[in-house]
Amino acid sequence: MRLLAECSYVGAFFMGWQRQSMGERTIQSDIEQVLERMYKTPVGIIGAGRTDTLVSARQQFFHFDPPFAIPLHGLLRGMNTLLPWDIRIHAVREVPGNFHARKSALSKTYVYRLQMGGVLSPFDAWTVHLYPGKLNVPRMRRCAALFAGEHDFRPFTVQPEAYHSTVRSVDGVRITQKDGRLTFAVTAQGFMRHMVRRIVGTLVEVGRGAMTTEEVRDLLSTKINRDCPYFKDGDGTSQNGDSPSQNGDSPSFHFALSDLPREKGTVPIQEKGTVPLAAKAGPPIHAAGLMLEKVVYPPFALPKGDSPSFRSIRQGDSPLPVR
Repeated sequence: MRLLAECSYVGAFFMGWQRQSMGERTIQSDIEQVLERMYKTPVGIIGAGRTDTLVSARQQFFHFDPPFAIPLHGLLRGMNTLLPWDIRIHAVREVPGNFHARKSALSKTYVYRLQMGGVLSPFDAWTVHLYPGKLNVPRMRRCAALFAGEHDFRPFTVQPEAYHSTVRSVDGVRITQKDGRLTFAVTAQGFMRHMVRRIVGTLVEVGRGAMTTEEVRDLLSTKINRDCPYFKDGDGTSQNGDSPSQNGDSPSFHFALSDLPREKGTVPIQEKGTVPLAAKAGPPIHAAGLMLEKVVYPPFALPKGDSPSFRSIRQGDSPLPVR
């Protein structure tokens, strides 16, 4: 018996999705601890995507093989009772035994939300990145079209040697704007670590005039063999080791959340200062603005019968549409 569950979570208080060897708090470990309490034996789960530290998910899926059957409505209610407030299980359904939450996915969509200037509401601080100035949105949209299709995304990931291949096929990068807020939506079957943030960071560089479309084209065509230099870590230093400019000519970025390490179970540290940016390095692209938005699976047949144990059960016993 294999079950598929749909969940969402606020990533601000987690060290990512995947269970950590040092016991840090992760989404996977919290869910597995709850399942162990309910089934009285360890139960492992496999997620559709392994989100990084601070990354949230509006729609994430995971599958697991329970040691025995619990009515789905009871399982759903029990998990939400035992889980902390920042993880919710929205639905559970039975799936075929060969179904795999990650490998069976047709596509995943990550979104990155960015606000251009103004004051960021504290209610948005978990999921929106504050950029201090204006960006050329039409220029970014034209450049975003370059990412569609199959490319070697080696410059857009960290530790490329960890992957068998750094070639990925991106369905598209869409940029929408409402007032001063931008949403970058990146859809692909699979991603590498930091790939979405580096794509967004590169588009921000184009939008602020620090990078040209031709430079992006060269990165994607592997005409230059180097890491993307337009992505910055949360401490204000770029991936290639450049230090922030100290000349005061570039804008400053106000951290909504800091990437400083914290003890297990504690809330993130609020950073009150600003960090000067390198003239050619662009703003730090923080994980707090990134969210796993949607996972798409192919249709699959449910077992015959009208018993609730064979149907998708949400809170309120409404069927779960497979998206």
